[in-house]
Amino acid sequence: MAIRWALLNSFLVGKCLPNVPRTYRLFGEMVGVWIVTLLSFAYAAIASYFILIPTASYVSKSGVSKLTYELTQFTPLIVILLLIVVFYI
Repeated sequence: MAIRWALLNSFLVGKCLPNVPRTYRLFGEMVGVWIVTLLSFAYAAIASYFILIPTASYVSKSGVSKLTYELTQFTPLIVILLLIVVFYI
């Protein structure tokens, strides 16, 4: 997750401050930043989807009900989101 945000920040900073020298380089300059950022966000989105909403065969192999599995995934996510809101305010 930190890598995705670093890539997103490098994209935004590169757009806002294009003439500032950087200590890092990506292939293809801004095109490379776009490619790497989009690929990492796509990978994270697909992984998150399949972790939060599993297939029936995956749940049956784990030996727990679908409700139990989803509660073990969504409950920590909700707690983390609430903590983000609390500490942000």
